[in-house]
Amino acid sequence: MKTLKNKQGMALLTVMIILLVMVTLLGALLISSKNNLDRSIDTQEHTTTYYASEAGMTMVASEFEEKLIALSEQSPSLSASAFMTALNSYVSSQGNQDIELQENNGDIPKASVSIVYTGVEDGYESFEITSVGHYGGYDRILVTQYKFEYIEGESSTAFQVDKAVMVKENIELSGSAEVTGAPVSTYQTTKNTIDLQWSTKVPAIELDPSLFNSNDELIKTDIFNDLKNINNKITEGGLDAVKPLANIFEFPPIVMPTYPDKSTLAKLPAYSIKLPWGSDYFQLVYNDGRFIQNSWNIDGSVYRIPDAASWYYVPEFIISAGNDFSIDVGNTDKFLVVDKLQLNGQVSIIGEGTLTIFVTGNTEKTASKSDQSRVELNYTSSNHVGAIDHPEKFIVYVNEMYYKSGNKTYPINISIGGSAKYYMSLMGANFNYETGGSGSLYGYVVTGGESVKINGAGTVDTTLFYVPNAEFEIAGSGYINGAVIAKSFNGTGASRVNFSAEAFDNFPFEVLDPITGGSTSSTPSLTIIKGSTIEQ
Repeated sequence: MKTLKNKQGMALLTVMIILLVMVTLLGALLISSKNNLDRSIDTQEHTTTYYASEAGMTMVASEFEEKLIALSEQSPSLSASAFMTALNSYVSSQGNQDIELQENNGDIPKASVSIVYTGVEDGYESFEITSVGHYGGYDRILVTQYKFEYIEGESSTAFQVDKAVMVKENIELSGSAEVTGAPVSTYQTTKNTIDLQWSTKVPAIELDPSLFNSNDELIKTDIFNDLKNINNKITEGGLDAVKPLANIFEFPPIVMPTYPDKSTLAKLPAYSIKLPWGSDYFQLVYNDGRFIQNSWNIDGSVYRIPDAASWYYVPEFIISAGNDFSIDVGNTDKFLVVDKLQLNGQVSIIGEGTLTIFVTGNTEKTASKSDQSRVELNYTSSNHVGAIDHPEKFIVYVNEMYYKSGNKTYPINISIGGSAKYYMSLMGANFNYETGGSGSLYGYVVTGGESVKINGAGTVDTTLFYVPNAEFEIAGSGYINGAVIAKSFNGTGASRVNFSAEAFDNFPFEVLDPITGGSTSSTPSLTIIKGSTIEQ
């Protein structure tokens, strides 16, 4: 019996040892399998993160390259400066993108892609595209560089403006109104298109070639309302100074530049100015980013826009008081996106850079009564507002905007009155524009609005009005030194328009760069050098 029991004990011990070995082996196998699975998951996540970064890079880089090509093929052709203006506008709006890709094992791979201008390298404009892929617990960064050279074609006569007044429809002058320095022109060919009353004067007129015979002699004289005293009205030779236009062009459409979503932008930090007495301070920038200068006690003060960012969202930008107050943009261009802009007090824009303000718009459905006061230029003093030496360095873009009065909705009206002098460039989608008293704007006015009026003794120096949809009226002793491009033109009283080529110097809006000589007869060249994509 003892032998049997010993054998049974030995069998049990053997079985237990075998089970222990098997459990140990199984545990080791499970641990090994888990480690392999973890490594497999890590490898998959690491690889998926790379593919996410690569996909984001490919998408944004492809769009960037397509934009370069599209700008190079734009018609009329862009000048080099207009090309870079348009590209920088694109980068400002599309230069930071968060891209979500197709779901993978319950998680969504993502890529954060940015485009940054890195300057000129070996004569090429250079941009760097960075894509950061996100998946699982990994981030992987890919970087590539685009260099390109854009060369304008040879200049031609395409929409070259050498007229003091250029319109699509009627030209009317009455009283002692005059146009000097260059011809006037109209594209319209119907009867009574041109009405020059007795004491009015223009140097010469250029018309549609269909109104002339093969010897360039005007055969359809009924385009004039009245031919009496015509030799005195057309000062360079009467009807002999009426010539066919060398070219007839479509007026380029007004295309408003894009800007980033205001919710993505930084706000100006709170800022106060110490007053001349005691320990009192005047708060210029509020905690919510509003900029409000309504103090007469900060004469000589200078506010420097922080260099921490190039773009800021400023809910309200209001200047309603003060003398000798300056805003310094520093050495780089600054951009503000604002909901409300009121320049009703003295301010100087200084610094090497340009200050550009984008005023957000609305729609006819969302318009309210208060929207009429969202843009105001109602300063009445003779002190200046803006960049006095370089009006093109202070640019205001006003997006499509309406206001409601009663049950009707209208485009907003921007008026300059009193004796105010504004040194700025002004562009809008649809606003109507008016000056009165001796108010003046020294700069550029571009709008898709339907009405522009220069009244009273309003003077405008070295200014190009590009208002292709507007009925343009200048009355009283209003004076323009530059050019007018409009739907129609009506000059009354002692008004004057004197052509000045200076109006086209440094014109900042890409839509009109062809006027300044950027239009081309030969195709511009674009050379793109794409760098290798590397992982950081």
